[in-house]
Order: sequence, then structure tokens, then C-alpha cells
Amino acid sequence: EIEMPIVIFGGDYYLNNGKWIIDNYVINRYSRQYEDLGQIIENIYRVLLSRGRHGMILYIPFMDKFNETYKFFLDMGIQSF
Repeated sequence: EIEMPIVIFGGDYYLNNGKWIIDNYVINRYSRQYEDLGQIIENIYRVLLSRGRHGMILYIPFMDKFNETYKFFLDMGIQSF
């Protein structure tokens, strides 16, 4: 557990048309090393997004490919600053 983690969406995992997408660079780089890369990436983000004891700082860059991801978190009730 961490007091307040900072989670940054850096382009490797994002929502597109209601589906979580793994960036092609990540797939090309790591798919040979791991049998189920999609599950591993999903688990990484689940752990990062669920371990804050006092909250979380979530950074989503202002880029078109992150618009749906940003809206997803806003709809869940995360405050935007």
C-alpha cells in the first residue's frame, strides 16, 4: 500500500471505442517474453490504480487518443484539476 500513488497514462494502455488498447510498441517489444501480455498490462494498471490509501493522482496527457480514457475516469467520479 502507498499513501498516494501517481499513475501516468503514457500511451501504452488506453480506451478506444470502449475497449482497452495496448500500444503496438509494447506488444512488439514484450509479446515474445510473456504468454498473456494483455492480462499482465491489465493487472499492472489494476494494482497501480487500487493501492492508494489516501487517494491517487492520475495524470492523463491532453492527447486525442486519451480523450475516451479521460472521460471514463471523469464518469467514475474522479475530480479534474
